[in-house]
Amino acid sequence: MNPEFQFDYPNLALLWNASDTTSPENYFSGISAPIHSVHARNQFEEWNKSIGELDPDSLGVFLRKAAGRVCAKDCDRGWTQLVDSFNEARAYSYTKGLGYSDVRLLNEGSADLPDIHAVGDVGQCLVEAKTIHRSDIDLELFGEVQKGEAGLPIRLKRAVRKVYKKAVKQIFGHPAAGTSRKILYLTIYLDLRTVLHAENSDHIKEYLQELEDAIEIHAMSMHW
Repeated sequence: MNPEFQFDYPNLALLWNASDTTSPENYFSGISAPIHSVHARNQFEEWNKSIGELDPDSLGVFLRKAAGRVCAKDCDRGWTQLVDSFNEARAYSYTKGLGYSDVRLLNEGSADLPDIHAVGDVGQCLVEAKTIHRSDIDLELFGEVQKGEAGLPIRLKRAVRKVYKKAVKQIFGHPAAGTSRKILYLTIYLDLRTVLHAENSDHIKEYLQELEDAIEIHAMSMHW
């Protein structure tokens, strides 16, 4: 990792040092400094901030889980598993913002449990963080001129429904589920064609409201 990058983003440097720094697939190895892209700078600053907000125990859990993902590059999609880990850290900060003073990332191991257990004056809360990435079709069309398409793609609806059912299973598998608030923290990276049609913002909100049943859905889109 570039020394200047380590100075600017010390918490990301912690993750890099916990990973296989000799791997040619290491996400951070090819990043130079200074970062000229505003989008990249904003992303690194957000990630660095999210890691910095973790308590020591949760930081240890995060580093153990995310370290292997730093070098887990998919030839078509890049480091999506690493992005998933950063979204779990974002979910931690989000949960604190809901009023829970004691928030912990869970060391799931082989158990099928949620990502977060939180306690505060407002009670207990269990949170599972899930990420839905852009479709293969959207990746193939990257760089081409696209038009907005009205309505949510079937693929997106199926993906949301699938992760919701999975999150329900994980949260209800925790011993404290019966007395806890239960939340799916869902980050959605939408296809460009979906984003370009403004009415789809309302469509996705309506679909999530229809789906929400056993647990709450708190959705974060990269666009709306």
